[in-house]
Amino acid sequence: MLPKSKSLLWVLTLTLVFSACGKHAKPKQQTSSEVQAKPEATRVHPSRKELMYRYINPESGVFETALSISEVPKTARAKVVVYDPANDSPGWFFLADLRKAQSDGSFPCSVVHASQMKLVRTEKHVVRFFTASWCGVCTQARNFLKKEGIRFIEKDIEKDPGAAQEIQSFAKRKGVSPDRLNGVPIFIIGSEMLFGFDPTTLKRKANKG
Repeated sequence: MLPKSKSLLWVLTLTLVFSACGKHAKPKQQTSSEVQAKPEATRVHPSRKELMYRYINPESGVFETALSISEVPKTARAKVVVYDPANDSPGWFFLADLRKAQSDGSFPCSVVHASQMKLVRTEKHVVRFFTASWCGVCTQARNFLKKEGIRFIEKDIEKDPGAAQEIQSFAKRKGVSPDRLNGVPIFIIGSEMLFGFDPTTLKRKANKG
């Protein structure tokens, strides 16, 4: 299966052109109210299973998502956008170099402002799927996602301590009433939340570029 960023993609959903990160890139001007404090770089280590990685496929030239470092092609590891659900940093992105691990096993990671990253269209979104073991509808949704070949990150809100917090944080940013968070399944697809299981809507949103 697959697994907090205001600018994602993206979750789960984030796609970026790295060429804009060069030394000649000119970030757009921002007002003081728009400037966010620069966060600490996230720790990129193989043991962190909750991380997701966005990279440019060297063969097709399109963005793809990986759930582990080993899934990222070696020829695409120089610049990889890392999504860390535990480190929500609006306006900033984590850019890792996965070619060679450091002495502690982690990989070098820098923090890049959104103004230095050019957004491009993505082919498909990765679905964040929040469930519970007692939820029969969740089982139906899971089987549907598998059948349709839709990549998803599943989190059990009762077993994963960070899952409920992730939902609540996302809902707060989007102005969603806490009353809507009382049941599962809940899906986060790009910048949207879906409640309950509607196969048609789920498929359309997941495959939306």
